[in-house]
Amino acid sequence: QQQQQQQQLQLQQLQQQEDGEREHGQQRFPRAQRLRLNLTALSQRYNLYFASYQNKIHVCIPRKVPNILPWPCLVLKPKKLKTARLVRPAIDQAFGHQINHLMIGNLGHLEVLFFAFDDGDVGAYYTHTIAHYILSASRQREVEGRLPPTSVEPKEFFHENVGDSAWGLAIHQESRLLAVSSNKAEVTVFAFALRQHQPQQLEDLSFDPSPQLWPGQTALGLERDFRTRTRTWKIILPLDVRGSNIPNISFCDDEQGCAELVVAQDIRHRTWFLDIWRMGYPPVDIISETSKMNYVTAEGTGWGVMVLPDNCFKQTSSLLECLSLPPEEISGGTLRKGVFWLDTTRSLSRVRDQANPLSYFAPAPHSPTFLDPRRIAGFPIEEDLDEAGGADEETDISDAARPWTNVNFGLFDRRSLILTGGLPTPRRAPQGYLDDTHDGIHLAQFIVPRFAHVPDASSVGRENYSHWRSPAVPFHKCDFFSRHAKKNISILLTSSTDVCLLHMDPKGTPVLCRQVLPYHNHLNRHLSPYDLHRHYSQRIGMLLHVPELNLVVLGSLCGRVALLRLTKTAKLFYGAPVRRGFRVETVLPRWQEEDKRMRPWCTLHGIAISPMPGPRTDGISLHGQGDGSQGPALKKWRLVLHYLDHTILTYIIMKSKDGEDLLVV
Repeated sequence: QQQQQQQQLQLQQLQQQEDGEREHGQQRFPRAQRLRLNLTALSQRYNLYFASYQNKIHVCIPRKVPNILPWPCLVLKPKKLKTARLVRPAIDQAFGHQINHLMIGNLGHLEVLFFAFDDGDVGAYYTHTIAHYILSASRQREVEGRLPPTSVEPKEFFHENVGDSAWGLAIHQESRLLAVSSNKAEVTVFAFALRQHQPQQLEDLSFDPSPQLWPGQTALGLERDFRTRTRTWKIILPLDVRGSNIPNISFCDDEQGCAELVVAQDIRHRTWFLDIWRMGYPPVDIISETSKMNYVTAEGTGWGVMVLPDNCFKQTSSLLECLSLPPEEISGGTLRKGVFWLDTTRSLSRVRDQANPLSYFAPAPHSPTFLDPRRIAGFPIEEDLDEAGGADEETDISDAARPWTNVNFGLFDRRSLILTGGLPTPRRAPQGYLDDTHDGIHLAQFIVPRFAHVPDASSVGRENYSHWRSPAVPFHKCDFFSRHAKKNISILLTSSTDVCLLHMDPKGTPVLCRQVLPYHNHLNRHLSPYDLHRHYSQRIGMLLHVPELNLVVLGSLCGRVALLRLTKTAKLFYGAPVRRGFRVETVLPRWQEEDKRMRPWCTLHGIAISPMPGPRTDGISLHGQGDGSQGPALKKWRLVLHYLDHTILTYIIMKSKDGEDLLVV
């Protein structure tokens, strides 16, 4: 509490100083909020750049150097919902309606700009409406000499409040879902109605032994109704009592590419798997894995999570190519019987142009290891994986995650989970559940699948479902992940300075790399802004994925950015299959740029990446006619680093001619 009060005081002093500068004409730029997540984004369809300043979003059309980002051609001003007044902000108590996080992604066939506020508001715009407005406004200004009225400016198609400070964001294209995490230790998934409601037919419940929730409705029946998407659902996915604030979330897909789980990391380093659709399933907690790897430390905080399917990883031929470290220099330890974890921190000594080459990154003749000598006896340090044997191994995985189309599976377990979840069974159907239709579409309804509970809207804000009973299941004891997830899905986690890659297969080999993005004062500058202090700024909370390049871009508030190449290999390390890993390609800014003071002495406001505009582009479209998906335009990507003082650093990323390496210009 004392630390939070001190932070509030420092924030107020900085704002007063900035106000004074503005009054004396010393500042022409908008004021930026502090201590947030990623606040910038580039459209993947239009040549548009978005940057959040307090409660507004500035929209620019990027140009070539030196004036890369001109003055905005549009400023979006999302309204504040009345319910936001009841929410206590986490950062600035006096001005809570400031954006914590924004991102861009596809929702179905349309691209959306999605953002979250400190007062719990969340909203979204369609980017095509923004692009069309900018084009029409430009034409009207040329013809009539004036701008169109503000009444025709783009409007949000989505605006809700999640009841607490909102942080993590995720968009699912195929399933058309928006997800938001909050400081309420829960995730809210907004599932939009996809089909018209048909008159409900009475079902024969004699073969449905799942618990009855109210007369005429069982848990199985509710799940079937829930999955039909005939209404908009607000799905609440709570953690258990050990959960905390959730800064980042990511969707996990099933074999058909539809959203199945939400993966969340809270600030206490706990990673949670939350089932979206199935009734009675508790969250799965993975902290037992990371704590054994010393990834969870007292001074570290969990900041980022990203779900990565197998097809996002680049195939490599050796452990050196996969992890950027020869096998004899890899350290690690035993996670549990027959399972290793690997530490590749020493690979950072091989990153070219590192601004802070620390001495303990230098390779040693014999790398220290915590591997059990008895476990590795008789195994070569590196050998080929027998893929045929691996395939046979997969068939032994329990088939315990089949959906509820087969009502004979898991009835006892799921019935037990629901009935012992601490929720008394309702005596009647929730008010308006069956007949609240409008033009054939059910009105929006809340649901808590973990407890098969359909709460009244008025009670949702008062409940804290993470405090209900039904504790999380430890990861290594979970037997209801699908075979597809265990075989194909990995989870990238980030903390204050470290990066860890876990796998949903309990037999997988996790990879940990420490001190990827530590605080670094290259020129020994003095009088750091309070938010640049290592206690506040060491947080890898900005994550961007570029599947075409097998690339993940990580940004830290301390002002530094890492490019991670996702890799996989068919090699064994002392008999353990490595399968998937990563290597750090570069850390930006590089030492030459640090020497030239190109990085300002302030925090990072946001990072953004998109393809370079095509050669045949017209207007603000990113891809011109005739630019194919594999054309020259998509071989170059632009990465924008946006700092709090409005300094902009831009890099061009492309594949080498042989496609093996990344070139950063």
